[in-house]
Amino acid sequence: MNKTFSAVIVEKEDKDSKHLIKLISEELSGIKVLSALKDSCAAIRKIHQKHPDILFLDVELDKRNAFDIINELKRDNHLPSVVLVTKNRKYAVEAFKAGVIDYLIKPIQKEDLERVYSKLIFYHKKDIYKEYHFPKVTAEYYQKLRFNTRSGYILVAPDELIYCESDGNYSVLHLKKEIRKVICMNLNKLTEKLSMYRFKRISRYHIINEIFLNEVDRSKQECTLSCNNQTIKLKYSPKYMNGTSWGVGS
Repeated sequence: MNKTFSAVIVEKEDKDSKHLIKLISEELSGIKVLSALKDSCAAIRKIHQKHPDILFLDVELDKRNAFDIINELKRDNHLPSVVLVTKNRKYAVEAFKAGVIDYLIKPIQKEDLERVYSKLIFYHKKDIYKEYHFPKVTAEYYQKLRFNTRSGYILVAPDELIYCESDGNYSVLHLKKEIRKVICMNLNKLTEKLSMYRFKRISRYHIINEIFLNEVDRSKQECTLSCNNQTIKLKYSPKYMNGTSWGVGS
């Protein structure tokens, strides 16, 4: 029997809150919404009372933002697993450093919730999930990924990895500061390894980090990534893009 996780939603906009509640109730029986609030003080009190497994948290609220709430709940040792919800991509790096398990761009899609639920199940089966201490573990989990190289191995933080490129039985990691690293793993295996993060396979040859995605051009079948002063354009294949939350498919 599938595990059911309890959730509290803290969302500034009523329409966004209603959309999320409707999507969960219609598409995902594994998550049960306990409360939906817009006031940060009321939200903190509710979390202390209900002890939810997961918190869907809008970034921009009232006098507190999402990171204020996360820090306060950490101090009180009542922080559940956090999924940040926003229209703005600029908070992504800060969010993952805070130990969130996912970062959803509005409007939220069915595929987003399925990914969140899969992560919760994964951690639960691996005994990573501990009552009210989940984010402390996931914060460590998000720090570094290990990849074998021809001469040893490298450790890479997910938010340092912009995109990955196929090189036969190897893959090339394209990192910030225009650094390239060749690893001993083909793109199929790398896709599996990165599946718990915000990475998306866009073609036979490329995996991208959605944090850095700025534009999808259907006419050119092209994705544009931006990082610091870098602008990267990569061709995508509809075979890999159909059905994504980006709305690229026909």
